Amino acid sequence: MDADDPMPPSYYNHNLYIQWDFSEVDLIEVFTSFAASQGMQNRAGGHVARNVCVSNGLAFNNMAGWREGEERPGLFGNFLLNVVTQAGYPLSKSFQGAISRGVDSAGYNDSWLGNLFVNHIDPNNPAELERYGEGADHALKVNQEHPPVYNDSKIIWGKERVNVTPEDLEIARRTTIQIFAEKTMGRKVTVREFCDWLSTRPAKQRVKIVTQCWGFFQEAFGNVGPERTANTSLTFAPDVRSDGFRWDNEANWSTGDLPMDGDSVHAAGLYTTFQMRIMVATKPIDLRKGHDGLAALVSSVLRKDPFTGSVFVFRSRRADRLKLLYWDGTGLVTACKRLEDARFAWPAIKDGVMALNHAQFKALLAGLD
Repeated sequence: MDADDPMPPSYYNHNLYIQWDFSEVDLIEVFTSFAASQGMQNRAGGHVARNVCVSNGLAFNNMAGWREGEERPGLFGNFLLNVVTQAGYPLSKSFQGAISRGVDSAGYNDSWLGNLFVNHIDPNNPAELERYGEGADHALKVNQEHPPVYNDSKIIWGKERVNVTPEDLEIARRTTIQIFAEKTMGRKVTVREFCDWLSTRPAKQRVKIVTQCWGFFQEAFGNVGPERTANTSLTFAPDVRSDGFRWDNEANWSTGDLPMDGDSVHAAGLYTTFQMRIMVATKPIDLRKGHDGLAALVSSVLRKDPFTGSVFVFRSRRADRLKLLYWDGTGLVTACKRLEDARFAWPAIKDGVMALNHAQFKALLAGLD
């Protein structure tokens, strides 16, 4: 509603709400706290990374395109290195929403990599322990019919203990939002006071503190290292547990963090060429040919330029062997494959070349029809 007709705290109150008619939304480095119901609700799917959710009744609700009476499947959710801590325990006299929940996800085949659900209450606060004890709602509820493709979430939430060791339990006692708040402000404060203070900081300082808060949790549990300050060389190497193609996903980089100004970045061969052209020579050749021989075939027979970055695929007369040729920017590269118990499903054998899309190329390389 609006200021003239305010809504009391209820399950309708969300700090951030993304409607179902978006195709996807990136939620990156968001700090959300003390929502009467949901810190973030997203019905659109997307990339949800490095967020910190503190003291919300429900930290995050991923509806993945769903609206009442209709399902809109196929909106992938990639959840990377998020932190959920402290339940909000909001109470309302009307329309009570969630009070101590982590994440509800109706998404189809989501990926959950490096996420933390820790300390629904302050484990070092006797009053909270006595009042709430282990009485928390679930930390992470996923779609059981279309479960995550990967999920290594650490959960220390109420009675839930998932993917944790005795050492993790001790780390959780030393890694609370209360401890971070008091270290940051240099005095004893409540979490509410810290969040209110954070909202008044200048934008650059606020971003820095949120990043430090995220690192405080993720570094403690060993999911990430300290923030890198020196330049280095990174290789783009897609992580099959995650989305595998985004350049702004640190899981897809060899160093586990994103490139910064001054870094050298390198592609990992075919992994980064999801937009390259794939050309198949339909007539078998002598696979004893090397780099120069294959490049000459591309130029003279296929009438193509071998130095454009396209992948050229050749087959021998034996249908169980093929060879690739491509230019990686510094030189010509060849790769060979031999099937043990199958034959490559090749196009009709005749002079010429045909283009494949990436799904067809993957099927060809795997020996599928």
